[in-house]
Amino acid sequence: MAANFGALLEARAGRAPDAPALVWDGGALSHAELHARAAALAHALVTRGVNPGDRIALAIGNRWPFAVAVLAGWKLGATVAPLDMLLKPDERADILRDLAPVLTMEEADVEQVVGGLSPETRSWAGCLPRPVVQGMDRIAGPTEKDPRRVASVVSGDSPPTTRHPH
Repeated sequence: MAANFGALLEARAGRAPDAPALVWDGGALSHAELHARAAALAHALVTRGVNPGDRIALAIGNRWPFAVAVLAGWKLGATVAPLDMLLKPDERADILRDLAPVLTMEEADVEQVVGGLSPETRSWAGCLPRPVVQGMDRIAGPTEKDPRRVASVVSGDSPPTTRHPH
């Protein structure tokens, strides 16, 4: 069986961990940094109940958090569904209703969990390291009342709730 794209990326990272994986105006992530962030996010998603085969919606623009979130989803075996950032609120709501993701992540969610991960971190190997992940407790997951509920980040220290797309 041929390797999936995520496995190919991990193999490349193993051969050249310090080589640039993502480069943009004002920044870059090496393969090791990309995989460390993706593994940390994948671990945080697992602790929130995301399982292989679950659907994750991404409302993230074309920036490094998008690549990290996609790779994290692949590491989990989840189905990652990027949302067009130019969708009107009613169009987005329709797609989310049909998709029924267990989680909807925005750029701030990814940055909150893995944005400050040190460049020295090389713990991406093995897919799911056990890093100390902070901030993911603010992402609401499925509930017993409605396991298909769309979840997102809430502000403050209040208990997780669902923010419905508008």
